[in-house]
Amino acid sequence: MADQQTDQPAVPAPPTPVELSNDFGDYSNGELEDLEDASGKLLGELDGKPLSRRTVNALLWITQRRSNPDLTLAEVRAMRRTVWVWQPVDPPVAPVSPSGREQPPPSAPSTA
Repeated sequence: MADQQTDQPAVPAPPTPVELSNDFGDYSNGELEDLEDASGKLLGELDGKPLSRRTVNALLWITQRRSNPDLTLAEVRAMRRTVWVWQPVDPPVAPVSPSGREQPPPSAPSTA
């Protein structure tokens, strides 16, 4: 489609970046298995660690397959970096006492 005022092709709007996350609770068991296969790493090796380009491609492929089941890993590899943003999930933080020591988790109230 051309711009009517300048007869120049219209520039498409950039895609909304896909948010990738290390919150593996959002993935099905099958997706996690595909992640391990495509990244070459076990899930335990990925949790809380810096991610390789291969792992990022695997995450992007898995999340985008939900809306485009025919998407291939080769197509993901051809995508530009601007199509995704990293949204890490912070690990839970243990409560800390005023002395700086970790507090044990709260226990259930006693019913005795």
